[in-house]
Amino acid sequence: MKKVILGLVAIAALVSCKKDDDNGGFNNNGNPTIKEGTFPKEITYKDKNGAIEAKIVYTIVGGKISGWNWATYENGQPKSPQNTIVTYKGELPEKVESPRETETYTYEGNKLVKKVEDRNYEKEETTYAYEGNNLSKATEKKLLKAYRGGQDATEYKETDFRYEGNLVIVNEKSYVELADKSKINQSVGTTIYTVENGNVVKKEETISPSHKRTTVYTYDNKNNPKSLNFIKITLPDYFIDEDFSKNNLLTVTETTEKNGNTEVSRRFFEYDYNGDYPTSRNNFTEENGQKKPTGSIEYKY
Repeated sequence: MKKVILGLVAIAALVSCKKDDDNGGFNNNGNPTIKEGTFPKEITYKDKNGAIEAKIVYTIVGGKISGWNWATYENGQPKSPQNTIVTYKGELPEKVESPRETETYTYEGNKLVKKVEDRNYEKEETTYAYEGNNLSKATEKKLLKAYRGGQDATEYKETDFRYEGNLVIVNEKSYVELADKSKINQSVGTTIYTVENGNVVKKEETISPSHKRTTVYTYDNKNNPKSLNFIKITLPDYFIDEDFSKNNLLTVTETTEKNGNTEVSRRFFEYDYNGDYPTSRNNFTEENGQKKPTGSIEYKY
């Protein structure tokens, strides 16, 4: 649900981070209310030349996100703006609706146990299981219409989470189940995340014995305007996504080893701040040892 996720990715507010939260602990407290002054009500994305690429504007009612308007831009003008509406059941988000897709949430207590993404052309369901306060398993299921020989099939992705100190070990298995229950397109992978002080500082991916990728992240000491309780409630695996870390990314260094060859790529981020929150972010990538601008983000609170 790309536009919904883009909206969620851009959402911002201050969230407290307890120790067990650093390792996937469930500390959302079930209250998505936003504190005034911690939420950028308007976020603008620009290309490397300063031209607007997209803008998102939020509507806040009673301290809660009630919706947003997302629009891409062409020649300085908004193109195909799209409104999204959020409805709540009590304090918890129950539904996020946009013109072409709807996302609904089912809870046990404050914990999300099922998420259904219903698009015009397909439906995807994700279920979540917990051990105590920790997310232990996520299972995604998507119906594939007329997949093979005109018969429907089901695509599965099963993700298991294990915790060892400040490490989160994630094992993924994906496959397609045909009508006769046979499985094809099977794949497995393991990713190890190192989480410190609410920030993902390292991600180690094993794609195959000869293909590995290690990503190292560094951060500032300011509040990340993408980390808030709304995210913790609706995306239970937020804690392994660097975009939702406690602080703001400064550098990303990715090292890929494949068939004996090694490649390294680097990205950099620079900020302007007002107090403990960024008001803008400039993005750079490394090319031939030089920092090259790739775009920017502006936040209006």
